[in-house]
Amino acid sequence: MAVLYTCSSATVKISSSMPVICHVTGSPSTLVGLSYSGKDANGNCLWNGCANVKIGLYEGATTFGHMIASFNTNTNAWVAQYVYKRLRFLNNRYISQILALIFLAVWHGLHSGYYACFFMEFVIMNFERDIASYVSQYPRIISLLNAGPLKYIKFVVLKLYVIIFMGYSLGPFALLKLHRWWNLYVSLYFSGHVVFACWPLYAPVVKALIKTIGGERVKVDKGKQN
Repeated sequence: MAVLYTCSSATVKISSSMPVICHVTGSPSTLVGLSYSGKDANGNCLWNGCANVKIGLYEGATTFGHMIASFNTNTNAWVAQYVYKRLRFLNNRYISQILALIFLAVWHGLHSGYYACFFMEFVIMNFERDIASYVSQYPRIISLLNAGPLKYIKFVVLKLYVIIFMGYSLGPFALLKLHRWWNLYVSLYFSGHVVFACWPLYAPVVKALIKTIGGERVKVDKGKQN
């Protein structure tokens, strides 16, 4: 219970302040015209040039992928375009992702907490991507999870998952110094690392269980996956 309380309370504090900060700093940009980005198809002026958070997606996020896609959008788009995509010559998605995250960590500073935080982003995103890719091959499971009361239960479970582990992952980002965030993780028994970093070790068991429940498998073209 202490783990749940510590992680979830940290996430609530961060998630409640970040969107407010973005909007408070974005409002002056609109007032002086810096956020003007042209007109839409109907001729209406667009003022989203400095928009950096997607509130609807942020508040309704049920995966870390949603959180990343909804916050700091300008920075993420820039890094994806000018760092991640330019590493295609390496011909390895994981190496490109690691180097892009190291770039972000260096961008923030040299404190070890930044690197610990972006390490968690790397293992969590690959955890989510691997599970989503595998589950998508079993239409029976997808239809079951999206039918009736289960879709609401799924939302609550996934929302709790984000609330709990987002605080866990952002701990080093806030504490910065090694002895501070290390003591935090020791007090939490490195639970997030066990769940996400150790995923390759227990993935075969989870996938076997999904296969047993899922019934007929439909292979998905890798080119159509994210």
